[in-house]
Amino acid sequence: MDRIRLYHAAVILAGTLVGVNGLATVLADGLGLTAGLLAVGGFGMAGSSGYLLFVADDPAETVPDGWRWWGVVLGATLVIVSAVAQLLR
Repeated sequence: MDRIRLYHAAVILAGTLVGVNGLATVLADGLGLTAGLLAVGGFGMAGSSGYLLFVADDPAETVPDGWRWWGVVLGATLVIVSAVAQLLR
């Protein structure tokens, strides 16, 4: 898998997991500022990266180089590990 697809897939997955976490909190505890913004921000992040990957003329323009790329992929991995740990408890 090339760097462009992996970057956008990581952002989409991390955004979706953050959005689902916020939405689950809203549904369980009612609408609060933090949970509502978490849901909106997470789904917005996933939607934006999905748009850039599938619709934009050149999705490579938005992919950072070097250590920033690794930071995003590592951050998405940490979000996934956190979501799995939360499901297992």
